[in-house]
Amino acid sequence: PVQYCNGETLTELYLANNKLKEISGLEHLKNLRKLDLGANRIRVLNGTELSGLVNLEELWVGKNKIESLDGIQTLTKLRRLDVQSNRLTSVVNEADGLCYLNPLRENLEELYLAHNGLDDEGISGLISLAGRGGNTCIFPKLNTLDLNRNRLTTTAPLVVDSENNGVFGEWPMLEELWIS
Repeated sequence: PVQYCNGETLTELYLANNKLKEISGLEHLKNLRKLDLGANRIRVLNGTELSGLVNLEELWVGKNKIESLDGIQTLTKLRRLDVQSNRLTSVVNEADGLCYLNPLRENLEELYLAHNGLDDEGISGLISLAGRGGNTCIFPKLNTLDLNRNRLTTTAPLVVDSENNGVFGEWPMLEELWIS
């Protein structure tokens, strides 16, 4: 019955450790700042439902069955994104070649991608400038990046964009990098 909650006053919503299969009934929660949907059975980040969460700063969807980050593009105020222990193999949209995280780059401070199926090519979008333009920092506020327990064989995709010679990753605020 979340759809009946007051969208003006609700700022935090914890729905973790249930058996939810989809995200629904949330689009009206325009003042929601924190959403925890961890440890459910969600497979898709429903962009229609998430698009109404215009003030969301934290999204916790770890321990689900999510295969793609498609749907988070409208969450431009996100500071923390946790998609650990899912089924991600790439942060790049195969259809247009752009990183799903591009619209979030200016505000994102913490990114948790551990325990997925990301390989070297799958994380290449983290420094790809495709579709961004300009010479600004790639993730100017990112201080924590967790890539533990993935399928990485090198750290090169975090430093150099192999498809665009001369494009180097910039991590001016990075304090913690987890890649064990």
